[in-house]
Amino acid sequence: MGEYEKRFIHPQLVVSGSYRNYNHGLFGGYADNRPDEVMDWSDMVVEQCKTGICDPQYLCPGGLPLYVALEGKNRVDLFKRHRSAMLGWVAPSVSVPAESLKLIRLKPFNVWAICHDDRICVLPFTDPALPIYKALNVAIAKPKWDFFALIKLRNARISAVSFQMSS
Repeated sequence: MGEYEKRFIHPQLVVSGSYRNYNHGLFGGYADNRPDEVMDWSDMVVEQCKTGICDPQYLCPGGLPLYVALEGKNRVDLFKRHRSAMLGWVAPSVSVPAESLKLIRLKPFNVWAICHDDRICVLPFTDPALPIYKALNVAIAKPKWDFFALIKLRNARISAVSFQMSS
């Protein structure tokens, strides 16, 4: 991964989830803070941070006007709702060239996988991944038979979710 740099980004270009749905309005807490105050404070924290280790962090896949949130997912949701550009730490994603990748459909379960140097990895979440690979013009290889594809898919999803929750 490359060096992080501060950058204003549009939250509509960020691929992210949300960790929890915080509704502090019912339980006290942050109900008195206006959204613009929270967004200004959040940008100020990033502005004052001198290293790339502060929240929020994003990856920018090469060649695409897209960002992947590593942290600060609820922050992204707030900025998306109010359609305001946000300040964040962005690192270019270091990956293999798209020309050396191949998408493979594993039969009989129609599970998608990505292949690089004869190593096949099942895609845990194909709905967000396939459009990105297709935008990068990754070639589609002939389908292969793999009767263990569903087990591999299940393990890949468990691994991805476990990693996301541990961050």
